[in-house]
Amino acid sequence: TRLWIDPFLSDNPLADLGPDEIDRADYILITHGHGDHTGDGFDIAKRTGATLISSFELISFAAEVLGLEDGHPLSIGGGYDFPFG
Repeated sequence: TRLWIDPFLSDNPLADLGPDEIDRADYILITHGHGDHTGDGFDIAKRTGATLISSFELISFAAEVLGLEDGHPLSIGGGYDFPFG
């Protein structure tokens, strides 16, 4: 399982790779809606078919505005057992 967390890669001088170099992503976790956390997450999810994990608001935005249908919303303090370790 390939999990990316807050993939802020474009225009990030500390990133060792660019978003186009990510060819596999099973899940993308976006911790919150600031640009340095959403980063390239939506684009990578759209390109790879990864499941997006984030707040209800970001998952709703991704579905309604960006057309990303494979999302899993979590609330602060909530929990879920995902099929990865």
